[in-house]
Amino acid sequence: MTEADSTGDAAAPSSIITPDHVKATLDRVRSGRVLDLSVSIAMGTPRLPGQSPFFMTLYRTPQEQQRQMAEAGVDNNVGFALERVELDLHTGTHVDALGHVAIGDAMYGGRATADVVRMTGLTVLGAEHIPSFISRGIMLDIAAVAGVEALPLGHTVSADEVRAALSAADLTLQRGDVVLVNTGWLATQFDDAAAYVQPRYPGIGLEAAELLIEGGALAIGVDNISIEPMSMQAPSEIASVHKRCLADAGVFLIENVVTAGLVEAQISEFAFVCAPVKITGGTGGLARPLAIV
Repeated sequence: MTEADSTGDAAAPSSIITPDHVKATLDRVRSGRVLDLSVSIAMGTPRLPGQSPFFMTLYRTPQEQQRQMAEAGVDNNVGFALERVELDLHTGTHVDALGHVAIGDAMYGGRATADVVRMTGLTVLGAEHIPSFISRGIMLDIAAVAGVEALPLGHTVSADEVRAALSAADLTLQRGDVVLVNTGWLATQFDDAAAYVQPRYPGIGLEAAELLIEGGALAIGVDNISIEPMSMQAPSEIASVHKRCLADAGVFLIENVVTAGLVEAQISEFAFVCAPVKITGGTGGLARPLAIV
């Protein structure tokens, strides 16, 4: 089920993911090379203040299960390892569900927050309704446009920089694109969690997001902890990209995307495939996006 199906909004950007669109996307594949665009999740994975930490412990060990089975008279020497995991669904590489953001008492499609949000999760607009993305992906190398390995602290990507990156890659925005933005931040800072999430990290500004929305973007992804540099925004503009994309335009956001492989291989256009985990009522979908070229 797509988000358009779950909301009844046939004009939602995700409504473009039709069988014909999927076939056209896969027809782009030439070499069959696959690049993994996700990070591994572990204890200590970078997270924003206010997000709960990742925690995992083994719930069952093979030795414990073998002993219990032997005590029950089953002595076939088989045992299984099982774990228990706790995490915020915005940990690591993930897709923000449309129900992640509210503007006042309104959420995507004009729904009242009180009707959507429960302590047990979202009644609609949750992670189970994030579509399976099979669409053209493009990578805009903003760091290269700026002539740096990674954008500096406080850098807000502008619409002009987006245009310059499109021109450098000889690309034109198309309806249904998944647009990935390379700031260089994840490649240079991710291994140091404190550095990665420090205030004033770079990200895209509202004008850049507007350009991508108007160009027909289905989703926007960034190699960063969050799509926008919130600490650089005026109080009235904080989370403006989140609000515009998720609560208004129905454009999904993908964060902590690994763009380094695309940059190294100088790949700017590819088939983008991503199926977020369907946790009912979740505000985000853990994801393992792939670029297929």
